[in-house]
Amino acid sequence: MRQHLAGPQVHCPGGGIEYRGFTVLLCTGLLCYKAILKGSAEHSVELGQDAKGNLVRIDHVLDRLSQRIQETQDAIEHTLQQCEAAKAELEKPFPQEAELAEKSARLTELDILLHIGDQESTDRLAG
Repeated sequence: MRQHLAGPQVHCPGGGIEYRGFTVLLCTGLLCYKAILKGSAEHSVELGQDAKGNLVRIDHVLDRLSQRIQETQDAIEHTLQQCEAAKAELEKPFPQEAELAEKSARLTELDILLHIGDQESTDRLAG
């Protein structure tokens, strides 16, 4: 997963350091530096030249985690509500079911009559 988040040409040597409960791996790429924050998931932060600026960037990512968790939980809840609504919709009877059955029966009758008509025409031509 580190390859996917950090890009294909990134090298992350060593075991990393601890910061605010996360393991931080410092990675170098062809044109950039990244910090990979590892907890129960991985988060990538592109680093610049200023050390204080880099800490601010890392802090912003970590501070937004609770917001991202809440947004994800809200999206899950919304999806579950949509699923329940869809299940309830499936349980409802089809309002035109009787009309459909009637028209399907009529269509079957017409198909039979057309087939009989075709058969009589074929018999007349053959005879």
